[in-house]
Amino acid sequence: MVAFAIQFALLLVVSIGFLLAGAELNLYWQALPIVLLLVFYVACLGIGVGLVVSALTVRFRDLAFATGFVIQLWMFASPVVYPFSQIPEKYRVFFHLNPMTAPIESLRALMFGTEGVGITIWLANISITLGLLILGLVLFTRAESNAMDTV
Repeated sequence: MVAFAIQFALLLVVSIGFLLAGAELNLYWQALPIVLLLVFYVACLGIGVGLVVSALTVRFRDLAFATGFVIQLWMFASPVVYPFSQIPEKYRVFFHLNPMTAPIESLRALMFGTEGVGITIWLANISITLGLLILGLVLFTRAESNAMDTV
C-alpha cells in the first residue's frame, strides 16, 4: 500500500505537471474515490494469490523461487503498458480470465477518460478473484495445521 500510495501520488503530480505545461489531458478528479474500491479489489486478489502460494510453498519449497518469475509474466500478460483495445479479438478471452484486466482498465478509464471494460469482464474477474480468495483460505487453513511437521 505504501508503494501504491507513492506511485499514485507521483502519477497525480506528473499529470498536474502536464496540465500546467499546456498538454490536453482529461483527468476526472471526481472519480478518484472509486480508486479505493479498485485498491480493495486488488488487495483481495493479492491476499488470495498470496495465501495459495504460501500454502503450496509449505509443500513445494521450490515454488518460492518460481513465484517472482510468474508474477513478472503475469504483469506482461496484463494490459499495463498497452490498452485493452489493442488486443486482437481472438485473444481477448484470455484477458477476460486475467483478474487484473478489469481494475487496470478501470483505473485508466477513471483517470484519463478512456474506454472502460464491460460488466462481463468485471463479473469474470470478480468471480476468479473470489475463487482464488476462497481457495487460498481453504489451502492455507489445511497447510497451517501441518506446516511445522513439514518444515
